[in-house]
Amino acid sequence: MKKCNVILVYDENKEKILMCKRKKNPYKGLLNLVGGKVEKDELSEHAAYRELYEETGISSDDIILTHLMDMVYHLDDLTVEVYIGMLAHHKEVYGDENELCWIDKNEDFFDMKIYAGEGNIGHMVKVAEGYHDELFDDLIFIKPDASYASEIAAYRQEFLDARDSMDGTGNLRECEDPLEWISGCKDYEDADKVPSHRVSCEQYILVRKKDRKIVGMIQLRHELNDYLFNYGGHIGYSVRPGERRKGYATLMLSKMIGVCREKNMEKILVTCLKSNQASRKTILKNGGVYEDESFEKEENDYIERYWITL
Repeated sequence: MKKCNVILVYDENKEKILMCKRKKNPYKGLLNLVGGKVEKDELSEHAAYRELYEETGISSDDIILTHLMDMVYHLDDLTVEVYIGMLAHHKEVYGDENELCWIDKNEDFFDMKIYAGEGNIGHMVKVAEGYHDELFDDLIFIKPDASYASEIAAYRQEFLDARDSMDGTGNLRECEDPLEWISGCKDYEDADKVPSHRVSCEQYILVRKKDRKIVGMIQLRHELNDYLFNYGGHIGYSVRPGERRKGYATLMLSKMIGVCREKNMEKILVTCLKSNQASRKTILKNGGVYEDESFEKEENDYIERYWITL
């Protein structure tokens, strides 16, 4: 079975979609999404980044690949996977064999059929109407307040039931009262109220608007003590067990990077367990550069350290 992938690329304002117009016959003038075949023994995600760079000049530092669509198309001996990505910042694009253009997503795009093949495949992919809405438009990134008390309690309980770690939530595991936890989060923003062995930090939650459900939590530490420098990093985060593999961690980390830029931070340290492949991918998608790893006794695992330059 041969593999091919295509990438639905949004601009940084989420208003336009990058398309290629074929310059050569027999497909001259056809619009298609960026993409191409996956080489033998190549990971699909690596192929997506490679094809994107080869066709447009957009590197992994310029884009956040947020999701692999639920739809995977099969025809004859070919599998077509569809990724969704968003530019992290403005980037000029170029093309050799294709003319690259930005299409307004409001021009009935999601009712179009997009040519997604190469060679003589001739496969037509219909992009799912409204698929992008939940991922990009139905999320809010805010600091917790009392109006989310019941959701914070539910978030905590789901982790307890799953016997999972609550990274990026401060002392939520030990704190049964969500109002007390919210108050503590506010106190920790003031360096004068923070114990000497701790650092000041900010707590954020990622909320899905349509049901007001907290799908993730993330914490920014304003500085690094010895433990954070070696193991914890500037940022810790978690995604609700029942909401994983939907791109929330990648978007949440991207949002926090924006907060760090506003604070004029030059670079941030993000870490993950060596065994946590999903977290590693999240960091890499947001421009993380591997530095080293060390064994952490409490976790009984190696901690990988990545720096993101802002």
